[in-house]
Amino acid sequence: VNQNEVAIVFDIVLKEMENVIEALNREGSQAFQAGKYDVARELMEKDSQITAFRTEVVDLQNQSRGSEGGPCGALDMQLRMTVRLERIRAYWGTESLPFELGEYRRIAVKIVDDRGVESLKVMALCE
Repeated sequence: VNQNEVAIVFDIVLKEMENVIEALNREGSQAFQAGKYDVARELMEKDSQITAFRTEVVDLQNQSRGSEGGPCGALDMQLRMTVRLERIRAYWGTESLPFELGEYRRIAVKIVDDRGVESLKVMALCE
């Protein structure tokens, strides 16, 4: 994991948090306009919690930039010692790699979209 990959992950997480905050604001506004004040208050509290957590994530992102001693610097070094990126990169892409069929005659297909959302489908193979 290099610093650029860490930065990309932070950007994705922060963007998703912003989307959630915007959605909570819309829902809270609609609830308030509809006179559902308890619902609006709950949504406002969730919004406050996520906003506070987002601030912590931004602080962590700032600490990780350019500092091998920061939290992400230590994480980066640990991952470099345990993960071999050249092996992981062999699995990136849109082509299937050859494999031997196991005794249960099933395959799993995993799709990761551009936001990092993962979907997994396990299918039995026909004879």
